[in-house]
Amino acid sequence: MKLSDDTLRRTLADAGIHIADDALSSSLSSGLPWYIRLAMAFTGWLAALFLFGFLAITVEFILDDASTSLLTSGVLIGVAYALLRAPRNDFTEHLGLAVSLVGQGLFAWAMVQLSLRQHFWWPLTLFELSLALWVPNTIHRFISSGVAGVSLAMALGTAGLSFLSVPLLFFAVAVLWLHEFSWPRYLSAIRALGYGLVVALIGLQGEGIVGAGLMAWLNVPLWSGLWLWHISADVMMVTILVYVVWGLMAAQAEVVRKPVRVAAILGAVVLGALSLKAPGICVGVAVILLGFGRSNTVLLGLGVASLLFYVSSYYYFLDVTLAAKAGSLLGVGLVLLSGYAVVLRVLPRIGGKAHA
Repeated sequence: MKLSDDTLRRTLADAGIHIADDALSSSLSSGLPWYIRLAMAFTGWLAALFLFGFLAITVEFILDDASTSLLTSGVLIGVAYALLRAPRNDFTEHLGLAVSLVGQGLFAWAMVQLSLRQHFWWPLTLFELSLALWVPNTIHRFISSGVAGVSLAMALGTAGLSFLSVPLLFFAVAVLWLHEFSWPRYLSAIRALGYGLVVALIGLQGEGIVGAGLMAWLNVPLWSGLWLWHISADVMMVTILVYVVWGLMAAQAEVVRKPVRVAAILGAVVLGALSLKAPGICVGVAVILLGFGRSNTVLLGLGVASLLFYVSSYYYFLDVTLAAKAGSLLGVGLVLLSGYAVVLRVLPRIGGKAHA
């Protein structure tokens, strides 16, 4: 028997399970054949393309005046919100996404016109964060939260606080995924925000490893000469890794004994200390742990891919000798293998207690 949307929602509510407002409608839409959904998505972007072609006729008038750009941006964001709030189908969803992206671009351009290039990142961060929380669409929340994370890093860089960007995003990711199930009603929103911030975190950490940095593009003076700020950032990264391990252990406090939890936390401290000279390892390991602890294969895959990238990039660091690189990676490997050995000994006992 196939239950209707309202009946299924009431049944779940009676059982104490509250779901997001768009969860059932998205599942109903996903039941369509893939080629129909693909055609609907294509027509949505095609309709948006015609709309943008109309705007291109008057684009010079719009771009020349900041207030006109802001007004047009607000109208487009409002239209996108109405489209994304409508009963879910692929045509309106992709049309709304396209319209919203243009509106966000016009807002950013208006901020550039109203202020210097270095100062428009703060309002852009607040704007994108508001959209991530306000617009009820998973893909839109993912995009907006990712852009908000990158904008926050740029804003901190212009203020000379670039050393705080990765730790702050790392902490936000840890809090969101550790408390993923604390508010079941907003589960889909929390996951969308979490994915967006994870992608922004991985990208910013990787960009700092392989490139000169986004801050170099801004051409602003940073406090890179103060070693205290770098040490503070390293301490924050290790502390957040310990917080992730502690949160995951606390969720299993009934089946994992206290000595094992203490050993896991100490292992996280040692791992974080050994990886201070190998940027990204703390982030990669933490994302893997969060993915494994939450049985989230997407998060686990992102963590594995990022960790492989960070370790391989570390090998090509020119300011660290091969001996130092080998020592750091050897220490990290030994800690991880020791943790693996402990897990192999502990898990069978936990499984026996659970079945008992």
